Amino acid sequence: MSHQPSTLTASAARPRLPQAVLSTRIVIDAAPAQVWPLLADPARHLDWNPELRHIQGRFVQGEAFTMTLGPAGKRGITFRPVVLSRQPDRELVWRGRLWLRGLFDGVHSLRLVPRSDGGTVFVNEERFSGLLVAMVDIERFRPAFDAANAGLKRLAEGQAP
Repeated sequence: MSHQPSTLTASAARPRLPQAVLSTRIVIDAAPAQVWPLLADPARHLDWNPELRHIQGRFVQGEAFTMTLGPAGKRGITFRPVVLSRQPDRELVWRGRLWLRGLFDGVHSLRLVPRSDGGTVFVNEERFSGLLVAMVDIERFRPAFDAANAGLKRLAEGQAP
């Protein structure tokens, strides 16, 4: 009787890491084509995201860029995310990680959803995974996401800060 060793696929052999999702949205009274330039240009993120201290690089699929995030008066954290998707007038998605892969990773997506009235729903979402996710209250990031959303809305609608 011949006995063949069993094989495990990578997904079966790898334990599932803790996951969490933080999803926010805001209605912007401007068309996606008007909002997109504020997302597509990394330097413009400094104009609407109050948590962003520094950004360098380009939003090109497959390329990494550098960003430093953190509230004013506190030590910031520098990430080097890789752009996963860049679809004009629709979405910008990147993947970043804190220190080592599998520790605290995030896939951040910025999506523009057209409305029938000519406006846009801006969806700002991050899917977190990794060993540290179970120890972090992801909701602590919601005020920063909401502040970025409000900043983008003000800028896209031409309002003063």
